[in-house]
Amino acid sequence: MRLIIAGIIQDKGYFREQIQPHLDDQNILYIGPVDVKGKNEVFARARALLHLNTIPERFGLVLVEANAAGVPVIAMDRGSCREVIKDGQTGFLVDSVTEAIRAVGRISEIDRSACRSRVRRYFSIEKLVDGYERVYSTILDLEAKRRT
Repeated sequence: MRLIIAGIIQDKGYFREQIQPHLDDQNILYIGPVDVKGKNEVFARARALLHLNTIPERFGLVLVEANAAGVPVIAMDRGSCREVIKDGQTGFLVDSVTEAIRAVGRISEIDRSACRSRVRRYFSIEKLVDGYERVYSTILDLEAKRRT
């Protein structure tokens, strides 16, 4: 299976020492940061998105973007990943690289249409607006009670 790595390099030393020696144009390719068009092109051909961050995500927008494109996600079970990925339905939450490797072998179990459906249900613009309105309404109600 071909591995395409995209994104910014945050630790240049680590990349140079641990990643770069393994890159080739056939099996492991680094394409750098990608814009929306680039992500769409990568997702159109992707079997899965590997998101193996060890630092907890506040919100993994790229996870939602992948699922919106019907691409299952294999992510470390950190931060907001559990809120975005429904384990076993829109991808797999893992705790180690070993578990991620096993999950790659199970990616065909994920229904790509279920990925898209979950994004529409929980992460649409309408859901976002409804959530913000609820938060603002709660804040305004609390402020009104505080003043009385």
